[in-house]
Amino acid sequence: MRCSGQCERAWQLGLIDSNNGEIVWSEHSTNSQLNKAIKTAMDSYNEGYCLIYCFDGHQIDEDTDYYTEKDIWEKHSPQILNFPPSLDHNSAKQHKNTNVNFNFIFIDSVSRHHFYRSLPKTVKMLDNINSQHNRRKDILLDYQLFQAVKSRTFETLQALFAGFIDPYKKPFRTQAMPDVKLDIDSMFGKLQSLDYHTLWVEDVCPYWEWGLSKDLHVYKKKLTKKQLWKKFKKSLKQSSIESVGNTFTSCGILSVNGHPDPFHGPEKLCYRGQHQHEYQLDYLKKYQTTMQGHNENYLSFFETNIGHEDHGLRVQFLDTALAEYVKFTQNLYHTITVIFSDHGNAYGSYIEESREGRLEAFHPFLFVIIPEDVQSMSLFSAAELNALIVNQQRLISVLDFHYTITYIIGKISGYEVMEPVSAFNQQFNVTEAGLLQVISEHRTCSLIPRVVPNLCICAGYDVTSEDHDFDFDFILAQHFVGVINNEIQSQRFSDLSKSVKGGNQINGVSDKGGFGKCSRLKVGTMKNIQTNKIDVSIY
Repeated sequence: MRCSGQCERAWQLGLIDSNNGEIVWSEHSTNSQLNKAIKTAMDSYNEGYCLIYCFDGHQIDEDTDYYTEKDIWEKHSPQILNFPPSLDHNSAKQHKNTNVNFNFIFIDSVSRHHFYRSLPKTVKMLDNINSQHNRRKDILLDYQLFQAVKSRTFETLQALFAGFIDPYKKPFRTQAMPDVKLDIDSMFGKLQSLDYHTLWVEDVCPYWEWGLSKDLHVYKKKLTKKQLWKKFKKSLKQSSIESVGNTFTSCGILSVNGHPDPFHGPEKLCYRGQHQHEYQLDYLKKYQTTMQGHNENYLSFFETNIGHEDHGLRVQFLDTALAEYVKFTQNLYHTITVIFSDHGNAYGSYIEESREGRLEAFHPFLFVIIPEDVQSMSLFSAAELNALIVNQQRLISVLDFHYTITYIIGKISGYEVMEPVSAFNQQFNVTEAGLLQVISEHRTCSLIPRVVPNLCICAGYDVTSEDHDFDFDFILAQHFVGVINNEIQSQRFSDLSKSVKGGNQINGVSDKGGFGKCSRLKVGTMKNIQTNKIDVSIY
């Protein structure tokens, strides 16, 4: 890895200080000096990337913030140079590992249908895996009936990593911290104990309130950047995440684009002529190539939020890079690649104005690539491989896939079963083998842990009011609106009572008035009524 180019004055090389997260800059007057410094950094540095720019000769003014990191990103537009992970170059194992690697590619907020609509190059590349013209005997699995557990990321990943989701518990508010941390350690920790390296790369800045920073209860507005850095690093260690690669490049890229996060942001997120996801997929390739070259086992998790926007168009920019990456995975040995989403688009006019959009919000995608060399590793019996294939046409959720992964980890560990099905999860009819055991073709959404509101993707399960008695639907509507009215009155009366001390009025409003000057809610019109085919629950 060498840098070349003309710089009349001097190169500036920026490396992250592992103690506080600040960028430390050093000056190099020639290309030779710069490349020597880069090589030295690569041998011992493990923060995923460096920044390089040509010093323009401006006087550094210590009394201004001109040379803050934000200004350097926006005014000097430094080059991002991804580093491979720092490993002992003399420690390459003499024999290839016999354990399987896990490679997760997570695309937030894209339904299965939208994946096929928006990513034709990637779809074609995936189709080629199962093509009769492909000499390799790799298997591509496309789980067509993958039911979302909720139209939000946290619950999906909690079910994936920890095998837990409670459909009866009231979810935390979007702007609030989760009630508990995302239990990544449940899966990552088991693999770390088996001498696996672990990587998590995402396109959200850890200094902001979303992504890992929120999932791990790191972010607090009052904390300084240095405090957030230290708290974040500590949480990563507790979660058995060895590295976050070049995740911190997201801070600069988002800043240049004028947004704190990629959600509902610009039409595209680019930096120096490249999309944000291109930088991160490039890092992922370097990471996996290095691990493969050193015969090291790994679990890598890459998350992109490119689809997390209102119009559903931005994800199209992912197609070329993702197709190229899928092609790259064909050169990885002993590696199961999983490409999946948590739900479809959950905002914007498509979901608000059409039944198709609302249904897609709960129909994510799940593709699993099982290479030929993994099939021959004695991890799977013929019956288990057959079950993986048959279950492509069966109703499943991420909870089934959790047990699939933990079952494989159990075999790697030398135990037949690593994680028995918990008493709570037994109600969902999941098994310790997950998708490695054939699922009943008669399974319904009653056995899927769905957090309401949630539509079942099975035809005829959630049906419209046309199939029911309209008068009965109107009675239910009246009841629900009445429940809301009672709740409003109860809450307002309680608030007023707390404020009134020795009197019956506040600002001229009786504490017994309930609604004050507002009218009680009434049923107006009913549209797109949907009820459960099996039963109707009223809370």
